[in-house]
Amino acid sequence: MNRRKGQTLRSGAREIILNVTQRCEEEAINKAFNIPLHAPTKRAAFYTGVGETTIKKIKREHQDRMQNEPDALLKSPGKKRHRPDICEKIDDFDFQVIRRTIEDCYLVDKRVPTCQQLVAKIRQKIDFPYGRRSLNRLLKKNGFFWRKCKNKRKVLMERPQIMHWRLLYLRALKKYQNEEKSIIYIDETWVDNDMTVKKCWQSDVHKVFGVTSGIRSTGRLIVVHGGSVQGFVKKAELVFRSGTSTGDYHGQMNATNFEKWLTERLFPNIPPNSVIVLDNAPYHSTLVNKVPTTSSTKGTIMDWLRANNIPFNSSMRKVDLMQIVLQHKPLEKQYKADEIIRAHGHIPLRLPPYMCELNPIELAWAAVKRYIRDRNTTGEMSINQLTELTYQAISAIRPEDWQNYVRHVKKIEDEYWERDGRIEDAVDEIIIQLGESDDEDDDLFSIASSSASESSDIEGVETLNWPSTSPSTSSDGCK
Repeated sequence: MNRRKGQTLRSGAREIILNVTQRCEEEAINKAFNIPLHAPTKRAAFYTGVGETTIKKIKREHQDRMQNEPDALLKSPGKKRHRPDICEKIDDFDFQVIRRTIEDCYLVDKRVPTCQQLVAKIRQKIDFPYGRRSLNRLLKKNGFFWRKCKNKRKVLMERPQIMHWRLLYLRALKKYQNEEKSIIYIDETWVDNDMTVKKCWQSDVHKVFGVTSGIRSTGRLIVVHGGSVQGFVKKAELVFRSGTSTGDYHGQMNATNFEKWLTERLFPNIPPNSVIVLDNAPYHSTLVNKVPTTSSTKGTIMDWLRANNIPFNSSMRKVDLMQIVLQHKPLEKQYKADEIIRAHGHIPLRLPPYMCELNPIELAWAAVKRYIRDRNTTGEMSINQLTELTYQAISAIRPEDWQNYVRHVKKIEDEYWERDGRIEDAVDEIIIQLGESDDEDDDLFSIASSSASESSDIEGVETLNWPSTSPSTSSDGCK
C-alpha cells in the first residue's frame, strides 16, 4: 500500500529504509547480489535488517488480510485490544472451588490467606492462568472484601450479611423439608446458536477439522423453567427468542415476562402450598410500594406519602419529608413476585446472594448447554434448529438426574451449615491474635443483625437470634 503524501515516517520505518539503501549501495559497489535471487525471505531479512521469522510472520498476516480485509492495513503488534475480564471467564463452578479454598485457609491451614498464596493453591485445583490482581477483582465482584483489623493487618472473609442470610435460608429450607412440602427451584438461562465445544478431535494431516467455532452469535433463546426432586415441572418450560417484538413473550427477560410465566406456566403445574426457591435477579425483585430515597425528587416523595395516607405539609422541605418517610417506611422490603407467589397459595424462598450453587437447576442448565454444544458442529444453527434442540435437551434430563442434582446441593448445604459455624470461630481467633481490643464495638454482629432486620423476608422464619453455641450444636436439629 502506497504511503500518503505528507505522511510522517516514524523512526522504525526510517531505520528500515536506511538498511535497504545501504545494502543496495553495497551491491552496486560489488556489482553482484549479496543474497541469491532464489531466497526471497533471506533477501528481505538482509535488506530490512529484521529476522527471517519476522518476515515469515508478516507474510502470513498479509495472506490472512488479503482473504478477509484486503483494503486494511497490517495491524501493529501489541496494540491495545479488548480482553475479556476474569469475571467473564471464570464460571460459577470454578468460583465455588475458589471459595472453598479460602475457607480451607481458615479452617485447615489456620492462616490468613493473601491473594498471592491463594493463586498458588487455586492453580493446584483448577486451570487458573491469572495473577493476584485478577483474583482480587474476581473476589470483590463476588461478595468478598478485606476487613481492616486493629493493627492494620487485613483478613479476607465473606461478608457477614451473606453468611447471615445463608443461615436463615438453610433454616427455612430445613423447616419446609421436615414439613414434606414440595420444593420447586426456578431460574432462567440462555442459549446461543454459536455454542460449541471448546476442544474436539481434529487433524490437519487427514483434513478433519472438527467443530467450527469463533462464529458470532446471530440468535439467542431465553429459557425459563422450574424443577424439583421429581424432575422438571411438566408443561412449565418457556423458550422464546431474545429481542423479538411480537408474541406472548417478547423482548428480554424482565419482570413482566417472569410474572406472566409464573401465573400461566408454573402455578397450574405444581402441587398446592409449594415452596418456590428463586434468586435475587432484578426481574425477581421489583418492589411493591417502593420507598423513596434521598435521590428521589420532592414530588416523588410527596406522591409516596399520599399513596400511604401519611399526613405532611406540602410547604415542607425535602429533608423534612424524608424524615417522615423514614419514620413510616416498612420494616421489610416487599417484592411483587413474592406477593404473587403468596396470592396463589405458595411460599417464596429467596436464595442468598452469590449462592447459585445452592440451586440444583444450575446443574440442569449445565447439562442442557452441554447437550446443545455436543450437537452443534457448525456453530451457526438456525433459530428453529436451536429451539428444537433446546426442547430435546430439556426432555433428555430425567428425574434421576434431578435427584442427583438435589443430592449434590444437599451436600453443599450441609457443608455450609457446618463450616459457617466453624469459620466464625476461626476468624474471631485470627482477629484476636492480630491485636483487636476487647472493648471495640462488634461491627460483625451489628452489621449482620441490621441485615437480618432489613432482609428477613423469608417465609416462616423469624429474625435470627444469634446463639451462644455453634450451629452444629443448636437445639433446632438443623445440621
